[in-house]
Amino acid sequence: MGKEIFISYSRRDFDKVKAIKDQLDRELGIECWMDIDGIESGEQFEEVIVKAINAHEVFLFMLSPHSMASEYALDELAFAKRKGKRTVLLYITPCEMTDSFSFKYSKFDTIDWNNPLQHEKMMGNLRRWLNLAPKPATQTPKPAAPQPSSAAPQKLPVIDRSLSANELYNLGYNYANGKNGMPVNHEAAFLYYTASAEKGNAAAMCNLGFCYERGIGTPKDLQCATYWYQKAAEGGNPTAQCNIAYCYEAGMGVAKEPQKAFYWYNQAAAQGVVRAECCVAFCYEKGIGTPVDYTKAVEWYKRAADKGNPRAQCNLGYLYEYGIGVQPNQAMAIRLYTQAAEQGYPGAQFNLAYCYENGRGVEQNLQRAAELYRKSAEQGYVHAQSNLGLCYEKGKGVPQDLSLAFQWYKKAAEGGLHRAMFNLGLCYYYGRGTAVNKAEALRYMLLAQGKGNEGAAKFLKEHEF
Repeated sequence: MGKEIFISYSRRDFDKVKAIKDQLDRELGIECWMDIDGIESGEQFEEVIVKAINAHEVFLFMLSPHSMASEYALDELAFAKRKGKRTVLLYITPCEMTDSFSFKYSKFDTIDWNNPLQHEKMMGNLRRWLNLAPKPATQTPKPAAPQPSSAAPQKLPVIDRSLSANELYNLGYNYANGKNGMPVNHEAAFLYYTASAEKGNAAAMCNLGFCYERGIGTPKDLQCATYWYQKAAEGGNPTAQCNIAYCYEAGMGVAKEPQKAFYWYNQAAAQGVVRAECCVAFCYEKGIGTPVDYTKAVEWYKRAADKGNPRAQCNLGYLYEYGIGVQPNQAMAIRLYTQAAEQGYPGAQFNLAYCYENGRGVEQNLQRAAELYRKSAEQGYVHAQSNLGLCYEKGKGVPQDLSLAFQWYKKAAEGGLHRAMFNLGLCYYYGRGTAVNKAEALRYMLLAQGKGNEGAAKFLKEHEF
């Protein structure tokens, strides 16, 4: 049997991943490909890894905090995505996707290796995708329901289908949220939402779509998510209308259709969904499904901002700062940025930090700028990570610390920001905050150049590696 599955992982997870590989090999009767010895040089990495990914049909990314921070693992995942490989994100340890990782890869199926139901489904999918013999029904009993973290196994309820759609929905809600004496049991909630949705309850349809979108109580399935969002939206559920609009905007589970996105955002906004009001404004600002109209963008942002939506406050602040669709008003921009930043919105924290750094609408305050950059950066906002790195490199608002500068540049570069890639390349080239490493310097300069960074292109012409 040939090697059909490529395993991508962080070396820091080696023991855990090796055990998973061994189990996959045993259960599927194949030999999964995994870099066990480590590939040291960049040339070897490209030659061996690229050849291996191209040769395998299925790409398993072992999802953990370590792998999301691994340059090599992320390069492998990005290449597999470009090559259209059948990709599964396999949670091997409980963690949250970083914003940058989620933005790029959340459309892939995700499976929790430690969830027996999801594990069994994945094994069935792998057998089907690779044309392997199905698992004999007598070999292993049906897996039990997933267990909570610190209790005996939860039993799944027997659904009384004589109950009304509303009664079934309420039971699902109680199980999902631990209400009215019910223990939290997401698998049970999923079953009740399904039964209620099948009886026509639009709220249950919407919640069922959310379960499929996030993999709550069931394996993640974006096509099922959009199916139920669509049915709920057509049934008048405003949250589902907003959710299906985003699916059409982002191409999540469906093909991108900007006009449908704009339509459904408007339907939800007409029912008072504040998030949808902000999204309508964004559509007018960016021309998504409708011609660009800055005046209408300002109007809709104001509606949502007045109701406390931080994204709307931030975006409206930007329009006031630069006089887009409205007369420039720095004081109003600062007020709106501050309102959103106080709610923890990272984009507003970044914009407000930039104003303090450069004295735009406020007295220059480098310490305050660095503080706000840090708050935004710690939430994964790559522009803030890069600017915080510059603060540490230059000693702006913080004591100069080249090691911390290097670390923040690295985070921003891993998030795909080309100017951070350029700065990281400089760190490697000159040994700023790290040891001199010309190979890594070249790699990041080439990455930055590939994203259109002119500084990197000039540096490559003028320096030897």
